[in-house]
Amino acid sequence: IIADMTGEAKRGKVFGRVQSALLFGMFITTMSVVPMASETVMGFHGWRVAFVLVGGISVIVSALIMVFMVEPPHTPPEATEGNACHAVGHEFKSLAKFFTIPTFCVMIMQGVFG
Repeated sequence: IIADMTGEAKRGKVFGRVQSALLFGMFITTMSVVPMASETVMGFHGWRVAFVLVGGISVIVSALIMVFMVEPPHTPPEATEGNACHAVGHEFKSLAKFFTIPTFCVMIMQGVFG
């Protein structure tokens, strides 16, 4: 969605903001739900109440996104020459080009080793 909705010049900043919002939401959820989990809330186990609250908020956010987000128009994929093996080979060549970028290699190694 970010790639479709933003230009190349602003894509990194927008992606950073989305990731920051995600981490902030995880922090707030953790700080509010974990203490509730071991308590009794309105006669129910706290973890059940927390589960319902997080699920309800997720449904509300999904509905807001569905109402307010304007999806960009999609263009049909271009016809490719050759067969599926040719397309797979082309994708592998594109993938191999990424491994020539040092920062990409660092990100991959970080993901492999934690």
